[in-house]
Amino acid sequence: MEKFKGTVLSMIQYARNTIRTIRLKAAAYKATYKTCPDGLYFIRDVVWPTYPCAYPSDAQCDSNDAPQRAVASQDCKHQYGFFASPLATRSDCGKYRMCVEGKAFEMECSMGLAFNPESGRCDWPDLVPSCDADAFLGFKCPPATYDEFGKAYVVNFGIAGSCHYFFSCMENVARLLVCDRGFAFDDSVGRCVDATRVQCQEGN
Repeated sequence: MEKFKGTVLSMIQYARNTIRTIRLKAAAYKATYKTCPDGLYFIRDVVWPTYPCAYPSDAQCDSNDAPQRAVASQDCKHQYGFFASPLATRSDCGKYRMCVEGKAFEMECSMGLAFNPESGRCDWPDLVPSCDADAFLGFKCPPATYDEFGKAYVVNFGIAGSCHYFFSCMENVARLLVCDRGFAFDDSVGRCVDATRVQCQEGN
């Protein structure tokens, strides 16, 4: 019985020491006011340990929130962010500029996508006002055709020298797409099929 009492008392003392340690640690952590780096926004619903700052396209600000003062450099209007590149043109819309600590790095969107300065993201060329989609893609869709209900047909076109990329047209809008891994584009059916069923060699 005495041994049991001793064990219980030890457990109680351990619990008291643990609570005291937690209180001391809690007292050591004090709230401090911090600001995200220039060009990044605070994520309101962030959960620790996720970094609380993100690009504007990934963190929404309330309409009454005023952005912090910009800290521009020679090549960047903000220390961090994605911006239009001076190398981009209406027919070469995939280029953009990434700024990190005020240093500019010239980047390029994935094939078939154009940089959208309004959203700071790569987007479909036809959705970017500053881009001439037909000139950028080097392809123009033929006039659209419609079914009996007035719905436009989606028509796909293969690309010479490519086994996997193709243009997909709907209502005169062209988009460059690629077949999933293990598939290749078959011109005879106008869609991606098992690659083993397509006789194709890249570059030819």
